[in-house]
Amino acid sequence: MKPASPSAPYHFEAVRARAMSGVAEAQFNFGRFHADGIGVDEDPFEAAHWWLKAAKQGHSEAKSALLALLRGELRFALEDEATARWWYTMELDGASMGDPEAQATLGDMCWRGHGTGKDGTAAAEWWRKAASQGHPAAQLQLRRRKADGGDLSEQLALGLDFLNSSGEMADPVEGLRWLRLAADGGSLDATCELGRALMSGPLAIRDGEDGLQLLLSAATAGHDRAVSQIGRLYSAIKRLGPVAHVGAKEPIRWLLLAGERGQAQAQYQIGLLYLEGDGLPRDPAGAHPWLLKAASAGHDDAQYIVGCMFRHGHGVAKEEQEAKRWLELAAAQGNSFAQTKLGWLGGPPDEEVPW
Repeated sequence: MKPASPSAPYHFEAVRARAMSGVAEAQFNFGRFHADGIGVDEDPFEAAHWWLKAAKQGHSEAKSALLALLRGELRFALEDEATARWWYTMELDGASMGDPEAQATLGDMCWRGHGTGKDGTAAAEWWRKAASQGHPAAQLQLRRRKADGGDLSEQLALGLDFLNSSGEMADPVEGLRWLRLAADGGSLDATCELGRALMSGPLAIRDGEDGLQLLLSAATAGHDRAVSQIGRLYSAIKRLGPVAHVGAKEPIRWLLLAGERGQAQAQYQIGLLYLEGDGLPRDPAGAHPWLLKAASAGHDDAQYIVGCMFRHGHGVAKEEQEAKRWLELAAAQGNSFAQTKLGWLGGPPDEEVPW
């Protein structure tokens, strides 16, 4: 509580007396005392009470202050029926004149039945008007209603937006809820994304065991991204050390399946395994077609290694022009190794093979 300033135009008690006698300006000022905690504890509910009295007498500042309070701090928290009806009337005036904030708020009020009867059709119409003017909250409400209606693609999109947003929309728990709804509805994309979120999302939502099972479920059903994710995951586990429930050939099986389905990252990893003899026989010639597939799909690390293979004649015939072509493609994507290697073309091959 802040003490009332001695320089205030009215002493606190005098303002209260005039407010209680019905003077609109005093009611507005007395509401400000409660809103700002001057002479009393801060109490936005009491501020709303006095501002409503002043607003009903046509006090414009009280009207603006109360509207801002109801749209903000007290949004749907004030259960007073008279205030709700007044708020609905004010928003209706603004919405009818094309104010998108009023239209979006009016949609929320119709949806909740706050200050009016519940009316989902009217709510959707007001949200559409606000959304057409770019109002983000109205756009989100329309998306929620679509998702509530069982639209799997919208449930998936909402889940990813809530999970990946860094702004006001960031809400990992809400993101998981929408992804689960879509996954339960049969969306393999959602099942995969839910598994990925539980495996590597924010710590507060992680559940590695559940995430792995979801990824396996989607992969087993043939979902390409899940197949690739499982392959990469199991390869990482294998490199960290033996894991009881992951057989030695399990990572290879999933990686090969992902590579056969056209996943460039998996093709690149298979090529490396052949080059290194890690889980697959060391076979540079066998590595080349896998790496070439990934390189052709734009994978810059694969382009770099293919360029080096042509330069060194490793698993493929030496061919300087082909080496240059692939190294230039990788370098154009910012691959620093390829940029360095390009400067050495024309000279004797460096002794070390880069992988």
